[in-house]
Amino acid sequence: GLFVMWFHLERSRSYSLNAAGVATSSTPCGRYSFRHALRPGGLRSFDATLFQDSHRLAYRVQDVEHKAVVILRLSADFLNASAAPVSVLHERREAPCLFRWAGRYHLLTSGLTWWNPNPAALHVADSLRGPWTHVGNPFLQSPAGGGPEQRGKRAAATSFHSQPAFVLVYTSERQEQVALLMADRWCPRGE
Repeated sequence: GLFVMWFHLERSRSYSLNAAGVATSSTPCGRYSFRHALRPGGLRSFDATLFQDSHRLAYRVQDVEHKAVVILRLSADFLNASAAPVSVLHERREAPCLFRWAGRYHLLTSGLTWWNPNPAALHVADSLRGPWTHVGNPFLQSPAGGGPEQRGKRAAATSFHSQPAFVLVYTSERQEQVALLMADRWCPRGE
């Protein structure tokens, strides 16, 4: 098989290129070969993720200049993205995570405060085409745990001082569907 890696591509810290890079390898941990650079859908791209649905179709979900989040369908070989977006969420968000849970599509995003903690937002839809309904900060709707209640609520309000990166949905040994959030915790001051 061929393993495909998509990544954010920049020339420097100036964030002037705003492109994606695509590389491939014969093994997941092997040496990757750069294939090409592109602006998926002809759009400038910042934070992004990939999603594969149960029909084996794959999508790239990307923050476009902190003005919108778009969903683009990938080609059958996963090396390119469609020109026209499948869906557009017209909100100023970043760090998109797309996953399917309980028969619906969920789009989890972060606010625009760079490395500083901020509230997450969850949108749901019955179709990838939308319409997307804002349901709030999912972390405030679940037990915060870990310490005094007030500190736990404060941590939940800011996604536990992190930013969404990916949500892995799997079936447990007890045949329960579980969603595991992987997140980035930025510590700009060495905290």
